[in-house]
Amino acid sequence: FFIQAVGLLINEYWGIFVLQGVSLSVTLWIWYKMISLFQKNIWIKFGIIIIALLFFFGYCERGNLCEEWSLPYISLLIYLFVKHWPDGMRLSGKEWFIVGVCTTTVIFIRANNIAPTLGFAIYSISSEIIKKEKSLIQHLLMGLLGCVLVAGFWIVFFLLYYGKDALSWMIYGSFLFN
Repeated sequence: FFIQAVGLLINEYWGIFVLQGVSLSVTLWIWYKMISLFQKNIWIKFGIIIIALLFFFGYCERGNLCEEWSLPYISLLIYLFVKHWPDGMRLSGKEWFIVGVCTTTVIFIRANNIAPTLGFAIYSISSEIIKKEKSLIQHLLMGLLGCVLVAGFWIVFFLLYYGKDALSWMIYGSFLFN
């Protein structure tokens, strides 16, 4: 609902449309970066993006869906994991922090939207466990810090501006009902 409120604050008629344009632009930029990891030919890159957009627009209905708002965060997570696929998905501490922020942001938008990235995260963590990486605890703590910062922000925001009842309803609507 925060996204809706910001869109209406921008403009009652086209504010949400502007936010969707920004969200889709960020998503396309991340997709381009991800495709660039595997393909150097610019025409093939754009061709792949156009094909992906055709599929996307076929499913997008009239827009303003939770899945669309989650897409930049999910795309960034997949990009980070795919970028490090050749080296056994060894993300840095900073990247694990980003994973925590993006994961919790998606969870607050709609919890089950995080499913596409869970396999990557589980694989990355399990490979660090198998290889007995010394940085495993640091990486987990950085990811957890990202989660806590996002969750803490929204909890404090709802408590300060709307009170305990609104926080309770937000938790119910975002997690228990979802």
